Amino acid sequence: MQQQLKPLLMLVAVVLILGGAGLALCFGYAAWQVLYHPEKVEVVSYVLNNIATQQESPAVTMHIDGRVGQYMLSPKIKAFGLAYLFIVGLGLLVSIARCLSDAGVHILKAIWAQPTPRKAQTAPARKPDAAV
Repeated sequence: MQQQLKPLLMLVAVVLILGGAGLALCFGYAAWQVLYHPEKVEVVSYVLNNIATQQESPAVTMHIDGRVGQYMLSPKIKAFGLAYLFIVGLGLLVSIARCLSDAGVHILKAIWAQPTPRKAQTAPARKPDAAV
């Protein structure tokens, strides 16, 4: 049964490894574009240009002694929040890519496991010669 599944497991392992490597390359390229050439990425340009024009809404609303207090976020903090979410999201996606590759490597290790060495058979204990 194990020999019959070896080709299928090997195919699954190779697909996982190549998929993880491909995803990591794609995510790395996207991060490089956003960090070093953000003007070429239309979504980033749109978001950064329209942060200041967003509707002002309070980040925190509180009731203190019958009065309502509101805390507003500045456009710089909103941009920082977006950058933070981008970096955290990219880290999560790279972790997924790494998990795919690691799963493939572990499948290959299980397929090509080294045989366990057998214990050397010991000779049966001899009876001591009788003293004459």
